[in-house]
Amino acid sequence: MKKDSNQNNLLILKIKLLLWLCITGCGHKHVAVKQTLPAITDSSRLYVRLQALDLTEDVSTVSSGNDEIVLLIYAADSLVPTATLLQTYMVRDNSHRDTTFSILSSQLKTPHKLFIWLLEMDSERSLAEIKSLVQKNHQSLLTAYRTGNSEQLRHWLADEDILSFQEIPVHGFCCEKEWHFTGIHLFDRYHYVLTLSHTHE
Repeated sequence: MKKDSNQNNLLILKIKLLLWLCITGCGHKHVAVKQTLPAITDSSRLYVRLQALDLTEDVSTVSSGNDEIVLLIYAADSLVPTATLLQTYMVRDNSHRDTTFSILSSQLKTPHKLFIWLLEMDSERSLAEIKSLVQKNHQSLLTAYRTGNSEQLRHWLADEDILSFQEIPVHGFCCEKEWHFTGIHLFDRYHYVLTLSHTHE
C-alpha cells in the first residue's frame, strides 16, 4: 500500500513538472514579428520611377526579348528645353522592369514645365547624341509625333522610336502622380508607367 502511495506521489510530481515546463516555456517563447519599413518622404528630391508592365519586344518570334530605352527629362520655361534634368539609357527585360531615379528639388524652382521623352533605341547612337538631337529639335519632333508624321520622325530619329512624350507643369506639384505610356510598336504592345513623387521606399 505504501508502495502504491509513493508511485502516485511520483506521478503527481512528474505531472506538475511537465505543467511547469510548459507554462514557463510558453511564457518565454519568442515570436518573430515581420516589420515593414515605412516610406520615406524627402522634399529635397523628386523621385522618378519607371516600370515596364509590358515590353515592346516580348511577343514576336523575331523580337530581341528586351527593350533598349532612353528616358529624357528636360526643364523648360516655354516651348524650348532649357536644361537636362535626367538622361538615362536602360535595357528592360523580364528581370529588370522597375527602376527609380531622383532629381534635386532645387533644380525645379526655375522651370515652369518638365518635358519627358521615352524612346526605344534601335541603332548604335550614344545617349549623348540622342539627348542633344531631341533637345535641339524638340519642337519639330513634337509636332511630327503629335501629327503622326512618320516621315519627319524618320528624318530626325532614323531607327529610334518615340514611345511617349509628356509635358508636366512643375508649379503646384505636391503629391504622387503617374502617367501610363501605352501603344503598339512593330506589332508588339507596350505599357510603361512613369511615377513622380517626393516619397520612396
